[in-house]
Amino acid sequence: MYNDIQSKKIGAGTRIWQYTVVLPGAEVGRDCNINAHCFVENDVKLGDRVTIKCGVYLWDGIEIQDDVFIGPNATFVNDQYPRSKHHGKIVPRTILGNSCSIGANSTVLAGRKIGRYAMIGANTLISKDIPPYALVYGNPATIKGYVCKCGTKLSEALMCSACCRNYFLSPRGTLQDRADMQLVRGKYVKLRLVELEDAQFIVSLRNYAKSQKFLSSTSTSIEAQEQWMRDYKLREKQGIEFYYIIQLHDDTLVGLIRLYDLKADIFSGGSWIIAPGYPHHIAVETVLLLYDLCFDQLGYEKILLQVVKENQSVIRFHKRFGAIVDHEDEKCVYLINTYQTMQGPREKFRKWLGLIGR
Repeated sequence: MYNDIQSKKIGAGTRIWQYTVVLPGAEVGRDCNINAHCFVENDVKLGDRVTIKCGVYLWDGIEIQDDVFIGPNATFVNDQYPRSKHHGKIVPRTILGNSCSIGANSTVLAGRKIGRYAMIGANTLISKDIPPYALVYGNPATIKGYVCKCGTKLSEALMCSACCRNYFLSPRGTLQDRADMQLVRGKYVKLRLVELEDAQFIVSLRNYAKSQKFLSSTSTSIEAQEQWMRDYKLREKQGIEFYYIIQLHDDTLVGLIRLYDLKADIFSGGSWIIAPGYPHHIAVETVLLLYDLCFDQLGYEKILLQVVKENQSVIRFHKRFGAIVDHEDEKCVYLINTYQTMQGPREKFRKWLGLIGR
């Protein structure tokens, strides 16, 4: 085949064509297709089902997530101020988000982040970060609209004419698929948005004696809860609050968790309850799903967590995920967690749950 594949970290089903070099430190996922005349340097990570067309060179510092398409002769820059024979530089990381597409002959400068499902037109210069779902082209790149997951350009109402998906702009100004917010699946549990028929479960769980001292007071009236939920559904439609039922995969209801006060740079998480008797991994995966949703999907960099001071077990739990105390008042402790501080703990807990290899 006249290629030079030195890496041992290449996933099952991946095909690498003629005259391609893959250095020993590179990591390549499953079912990828790397065409002829390509080069993959050591500090490069490819997710699963990535397509790389001919004439693409991937230098140190590039991370490519799942289902990304890179067109022929796309160029990636990893050194902003290059000099010949100047080795050992720390290069900024360039990240290509899930399912984005890079057009032929495009150039991506060092340290740029391209959002998931973004569509980069041919011969485009990427000199700034590109938000999720954005359709961009030109030199430099200019946002010309938004595209659906299926690749169709969205209408002004943010609807897809081909597959009928419905999108909304988050408080951060990034596009979101409403269906992605409706249901979040994990290995052991799933999060789904609450509905009016959940009112009885919510009231009974929030008024459970052991939990009550750690929560704001709740009416025992089902009707009052339903009215609160009707008001909440309006906030959900605006994309500023999301209230989830925690379920097992057999649809057993086990708890609640809420995202609220969504702003441009930070959001709050709370109202977290899990019914007694469930194993610890249920709580761990619930927080993992919460962070996946907010950091990876909504694109936030930090979360504010409000916990009653007496609830020391939850405070310790959040600290194990990387959160640090920001401030306190007479009743509550306020912790901050960020995308950076929770990265290590999140990977550790994913391994503990068997979500990634040990």
